[in-house]
Amino acid sequence: KDLDALHAQAETIWMRGRANLALDNVEKASEDLKKSLDMILNVGDRDDEFRILIDQSDLQTRLRNYDKALQLADSAGKIAAEINVSEGIGEALIAKTYALIHLKKYNAAADAARRCAQHDLALLARQAGHRRTRHDR
Repeated sequence: KDLDALHAQAETIWMRGRANLALDNVEKASEDLKKSLDMILNVGDRDDEFRILIDQSDLQTRLRNYDKALQLADSAGKIAAEINVSEGIGEALIAKTYALIHLKKYNAAADAARRCAQHDLALLARQAGHRRTRHDR
């Protein structure tokens, strides 16, 4: 029960951080995202962890801390791969691509974008196959 309450509170703070980021309140967004990540690490929710890391990567891109944004995107992608969340891998690759573009690492950005596109096409093909199989019954 205590972990459930902590988890709910962490997600609420995370959503407030996302709202602050959308409103360009970067200082408040940074505080909220850091606090929510610390709480989620205590809960052990790896799915929320990689998603918060992607939001932190977006924040760092906005703050022009592109090396940090890249590191956060890579960390998010590794976690998404470990827990086998396909759309998370794609989201992390998008965040990585943005950071690499800003770092003027265009070849690496093109490679990340290409991997993202290949990943997304494979995901769509799997989903289409699942839908076809489900409807053919």
